[in-house]
Amino acid sequence: MRILFLTQRFPFPPDRGDRIRSYHILRHLTQRHEVALASLSDEDIDERRWGTIRDMCTSVDVGRIHATRRRVVSMFYLPTATPLTLPNYYSRELREKVGKRIREEPIDLIFIYCSSMAPYVLECGRIPKVIDFVDADSEKWFDYARSTRFPKNLVYYREGYLLRRYEKRIGKVCSHAFVASVRERHTFQRFLDTTPITAIRNGVNIPDTYRDRRSGFRMVFTGVMDYWPNEDAVCDFAHSIFPLIAREIPGAEFVIVGQKPTPRVRQLSRIPGITVTGWVPDPGVYLDGATVFVAPIRVARGIQNKVLEAMACGLPVVATRAAADGLEAVEGRDYLLGDSPESFAGQTIRLLRDGALREQLAGNAIGYIRERHDWTSNMKIMEDILTEVAGSKHPERG
Repeated sequence: MRILFLTQRFPFPPDRGDRIRSYHILRHLTQRHEVALASLSDEDIDERRWGTIRDMCTSVDVGRIHATRRRVVSMFYLPTATPLTLPNYYSRELREKVGKRIREEPIDLIFIYCSSMAPYVLECGRIPKVIDFVDADSEKWFDYARSTRFPKNLVYYREGYLLRRYEKRIGKVCSHAFVASVRERHTFQRFLDTTPITAIRNGVNIPDTYRDRRSGFRMVFTGVMDYWPNEDAVCDFAHSIFPLIAREIPGAEFVIVGQKPTPRVRQLSRIPGITVTGWVPDPGVYLDGATVFVAPIRVARGIQNKVLEAMACGLPVVATRAAADGLEAVEGRDYLLGDSPESFAGQTIRLLRDGALREQLAGNAIGYIRERHDWTSNMKIMEDILTEVAGSKHPERG
């Protein structure tokens, strides 16, 4: 099968949520199919990254977008009926490359990764298309609107409304849609009543060995720290939850691990007991050195890869309902739930003090990961659907 795969972020290295999923889908498909990649990038791509993807794909087309310029340009669309997301991810260079690829090469299927890439191929009616929405982006903007004040909330409501309308349009031209969790599938089913939708869970790699976590008072959070929900989560934890924990456990530590910390996040390192690392070559080292993973996220869609990775490492998790809703794990068995500063602090204190409870939660979490979040089996489900949509057998690559 010959697939044109479009993604809004260059899919290597798989070091953040959107890259993790797109990379693993791409890697699985290229093992048995011919895949032409069309991708955006807002940064220079070094030879190692370029070579890894080039070796996997039959061709690689990249369009450069510039973060500051695209934000300025998108503001000109405020008086229009266009979601700001679309001009934010528009590259004339990539549009020309994609058009040339479609005109000159036989393509059996177009795979659209994220709604922001749909404008590049939406008008191409002769080739079957599928969309991996991953999350309901429109619902995310509605969540942002409910979490902010005037006048910013009006901009967010506008984006949610217009993206919802655009998601409906995408659904009408795609033969199948994928999402990352059952919750997201239920969200889309409310307004995509004719499009088949399948939840394909993200996978996660399980380490061969685990650290003994029966002692210690170190909490950790990982994520890209210029992403607003992550910034909001760690700042709220530092100011509202961490003091409650530190009062009961004077030796408690909170380590914030992730690239691009905002000034607001960097300032948290002034609080005794809190460390902000910035970019690190291997966040897994910090997971391995922690006692408890905290996911105090107040606004979230889809599935939280950071929580999956912590569970796979045998690190017990305390999460808000927003962070855990994308999971099919069982509260109290696989993780602990804390949905207010007091309850979140109380659950975390329980874990920091109780090594047996940590060990029990960790073992259950690893079992859940093995059962539900295996990349190979989950990607096979997706591949079978793609083959059916394209109406062709998938030949072995020679």
